Amino acid sequence: MTERDLEAERDFLARSLLDLDRELAAGDLDPSDHAALRADYVRRTAEVLRAIEQRRPAVAPPSRVRSPWRRAVVAAVVLLAAIASGVVVARTAGTRTSTAGLTGDVRASSRQQLLECSELAATAVRGSAGTLLDAVRCYDGVLAAQPSNAEALAYRGWLLVRTGDERLAAEGRRNIEAAVAADPGYADARAFRTIVLFRAGELDAARTELAALEALDPPPLMLQLLDGFGVREALAG
Repeated sequence: MTERDLEAERDFLARSLLDLDRELAAGDLDPSDHAALRADYVRRTAEVLRAIEQRRPAVAPPSRVRSPWRRAVVAAVVLLAAIASGVVVARTAGTRTSTAGLTGDVRASSRQQLLECSELAATAVRGSAGTLLDAVRCYDGVLAAQPSNAEALAYRGWLLVRTGDERLAAEGRRNIEAAVAADPGYADARAFRTIVLFRAGELDAARTELAALEALDPPPLMLQLLDGFGVREALAG
C-alpha cells in the first residue's frame, strides 16, 4: 500500500468516525454497536497513522523531512477527527461535563458545532491558513456561548500552538491552561499541556502534568501523541 493509499484510508476512517458519532447522537445506532464499531475504527486509525509515520522517513526527500515536533503536531490535528467527536458525544450523553447545566437544545447545538470544528481542524492540517482560521473561529463560536467548554478551549489552543507564531502560541497555551482548569479530568487538555510544558523546557511541571494525565487512564491515541514528541521517554530519564 502506497503512502497516498494510507492517507486516503486515514481520511476515510476519520470521516467514518464522525459519521458513527452522528448516528449515535441521532439515535440511529445502538450504543453497544457504536462502542464496538468505534473501537475498531480507532484501532485501525492508529495502525494507519503508525504506518504513515514509519514510511515517511524512508520516502521523503531530505529537504522535506519534518522535525518530530512538526510531525507530532500534524498527527494530533488529524487525530482530532477520531477523538474529539467521541468526547463530545460522550459528554452530551450524560457523562462528566463542564456544560451540565445547559438545556438539551443548547447541548445538541454545541455538539454539532464542535463536530464541525473538528472537521475544519482536521482539514487545516493540510496547510491551509484559511481553514486554520476558520477552525479557530469555529471554536470561538462555541466559546461565545460556553466560555468554559473544555473541548473548545483545548483544541483551539492546540491549533494556535501548532502555528509556530510566538504570540499565537502563547495565546494557545492560555487556552489549554483554561481547558485544564475548566475540566481537570479532560485527558486531551492535560496531554496538550504536558507537551507544551515539555517543549518550553519546564520539565518538572511537565512531569507533574504527565502524572496527572496518566492517573486519568487516557485514550491510547493521546499516549501515542506524547510518544510522538518523545515526552514520556525523556521525562522518565
